[in-house]
Amino acid sequence: MAQDASRPASAPRSSLPLLLLLINACVLLYGPVAARATGTGYIIHMDKSAMPRYHSGIPTAATASPNLNSASGLWQAFKFGEGVNIGMINTEVWPESASFHDAGIPPVPSTNSMWRGTCEPGVDFTPSMCNRKLILSERATCTRAWLPPTPA
Repeated sequence: MAQDASRPASAPRSSLPLLLLLINACVLLYGPVAARATGTGYIIHMDKSAMPRYHSGIPTAATASPNLNSASGLWQAFKFGEGVNIGMINTEVWPESASFHDAGIPPVPSTNSMWRGTCEPGVDFTPSMCNRKLILSERATCTRAWLPPTPA
């Protein structure tokens, strides 16, 4: 059977969806990243020139997609995020914010749908804070700390 070009040879199949979600999150928030499978997990490297992008205002819906090169690169290699549902990725989710209000949002899909996952408890976050807009939460750290050390 041919190896999937978007998956490192030693990548465990069960961890691939979370890795793709994390890579897509890092690409959207910080810029180019690359993942390398190791014996115990993944090492993620980010382009040293990548800078976080911050937007003002309180978005309640995305009206445009990120300007990524669709002809080549990681975005294409990871099948343009196919099968990954991203509502909002933010390491500092504030469920009380107006951007997370769920007025007018239809009910969360049933458990037998494509939606999988749960709202996991975390620092100052309980599953009861989830609603029809924030339907799942999982801690995934994406910071510039992943950059390799600068040579002396």
